[in-house]
Amino acid sequence: MSKLLGIFLTFSLFTSLYAASLTVETPYMVRVEREMQARAFYTDDNGVRTDVTNEARFSTSESYPQYGSGRFQVRLPTFGYGSTHTFTVYATFTDENGESFSDQKRVQADLTPDYINISGPSYVTSRSSAMFRATGYYNGRMADLTNRGSWFANYGSMSGNGFYRAPQVTPGRGMLYDNIRFNFSGRFTSYSVYVQ
Repeated sequence: MSKLLGIFLTFSLFTSLYAASLTVETPYMVRVEREMQARAFYTDDNGVRTDVTNEARFSTSESYPQYGSGRFQVRLPTFGYGSTHTFTVYATFTDENGESFSDQKRVQADLTPDYINISGPSYVTSRSSAMFRATGYYNGRMADLTNRGSWFANYGSMSGNGFYRAPQVTPGRGMLYDNIRFNFSGRFTSYSVYVQ
């Protein structure tokens, strides 16, 4: 009896190792406003692995535009907290017997811009205030990052929403040069302000 049980368990283990399945492969991290390629691999009951990317049906949790089998344009998301955005890639494949297999993978989208531009007045009077804006550029598309990053100033004070408070300049000492800086996801930029 125990011998038959051992044979059964061995057979069950062997067959489970080669159960037909589908595997989606994606990059772990992608840049937004760029294309990414996902691939699908089907493993049959004999353990033979085949690339079925061109036969599989792909989609994403964000409904990104698709330009080919598994090739997507990763768009800028609605910005939340942090400097990455997570989405899911789905794939479905139907084998020659009509049986369908599915898989999915989570992908991190890097929200680091190509570069950042600060806009605002270049001249601010002593002890007055002004608003500044930070715009991120992503392969030709723009996103307002003003409230998403960190603001700094050499002499004046900055709030988290780009509000600048100029320092007091002693009368008769001329003009003070201040440097405003903004950082988002490791990307820095600066802007010159003159205070008088």
